[in-house]
Amino acid sequence: AMTYDFGLREAGSSIVEASGGDLYICGYSRGYNPTVRKVFVMKLDGTGAVSWAKSFQTNDYVYLNEVISTSDGGVVVSGDGNPLDGSSDDDDLFLFKFDSSGNLVFQKTYSDDGWDEITAIGESADGGIYIMGSSDSCCFSAYDVFLLKLDSNGAIQWQNVAGQYTELETSEGWQNSDGSFTMIVENEFGISFTNDIMVVQTDPAGDIHDCPYYVPYTFTESNVAPT
Repeated sequence: AMTYDFGLREAGSSIVEASGGDLYICGYSRGYNPTVRKVFVMKLDGTGAVSWAKSFQTNDYVYLNEVISTSDGGVVVSGDGNPLDGSSDDDDLFLFKFDSSGNLVFQKTYSDDGWDEITAIGESADGGIYIMGSSDSCCFSAYDVFLLKLDSNGAIQWQNVAGQYTELETSEGWQNSDGSFTMIVENEFGISFTNDIMVVQTDPAGDIHDCPYYVPYTFTESNVAPT
């Protein structure tokens, strides 16, 4: 067993094994002041020794929630939380990519007018990145589900949302071999006002043909990130 201490109260959020047996871990740490938080990502070798570690200081509620390894040997980390520029109390989406040596490749923020949460990310077949999650910024329901498709540099290529005038939250998702996407969605006010499970299927361009309520989404991309 190995212990890793950043001098605060740490919580790991996600771990993934990369090629060669290395591990990537992301999470957050905080002191006794709950509004002072650090988020971190680190790479471990096959013995558990730290190859490199990166942390970012923030004074807001920011979480890193998932880490994935990429086919070029790098690592992508996703998160969400209050805007890092202090512009509002709504939650934004964050994405960081590092190469295998820990050098920052890009850092992105994706923001809209509401509360947003990432529930799944992955590397797409073309080497880009897809992000799935939930948001309350669209008019269709209290919470809708969204799908963002990014290129390999984190730039938005397209974005869509699905809603049914109810409470929808994405729990899992992936890209299929034909390029389409599947999202597993929890409908909190389904048939007879009980929780239902929905399977949302898109084509490779993100179009949801079997859902009557879907529109292009309106996240705005920027380079604001923790310091």
